[in-house]
Amino acid sequence: MAHYAGLFGGSMEGDLPKLREAYAMMDKTVKDSARLQPLNAFLFWASWSCMTERPGQPVTYTNNWPHEPLIDNTPSGSLMLWTGFSVIMLLVGVALLAFHYARGSDEELPEADFLPEKDPLLGQVATPSMRATLKYFWVVCALLLVQVLLGVVTAHFGVEGQHFYGLPLAE
Repeated sequence: MAHYAGLFGGSMEGDLPKLREAYAMMDKTVKDSARLQPLNAFLFWASWSCMTERPGQPVTYTNNWPHEPLIDNTPSGSLMLWTGFSVIMLLVGVALLAFHYARGSDEELPEADFLPEKDPLLGQVATPSMRATLKYFWVVCALLLVQVLLGVVTAHFGVEGQHFYGLPLAE
C-alpha cells in the first residue's frame, strides 16, 4: 500500500520518479493525501478480485479476466463460450430487426416523373428565426473545437505526463 501512496502521492524515494516518468504520470497525481487511502483500497480490491480464485473453482471472481500470463490468469472456457454466444445473439438480434424493418416497409421510391425538375428549396428565403439559429451554429462549432483540443491535451498527457509538446502544463 505504501508503494501506491508514494507513486500517486509524489514521493521521490527509490525508483518512484523513474516509474512515474515511464507511466507518464504527474509528480503528484493525487494532491490530497486523504484521497490516497480510498485509492489504495480500490487498487487492492480490484487486483484481489482479478487474481483470487473462487472457493472450489479454478477461476477467479472475474472469470480469469483480464488476461495476465504472469499470474496464470487465462480466460476460462465458459468465459469464451458466453462471450461468443452473446456476440452471436447480438448479431442475430440486429439481423432480425433489419429483416423486420425491410419486410414491413412497403414504401417505394417515387417514379422519376413525380420528381420536380427544379429544387423547390433553391428559392427559399431565410426567415428571421433561421438567421437567429446561425449564432447557435457558431457556438456549437466553437464548443466542438474546444472539446477536440481538450481531448488532444488529455490524450497527450497519457504519453507525456508532465508536458504538452515540451510546454510544462502540469505546473
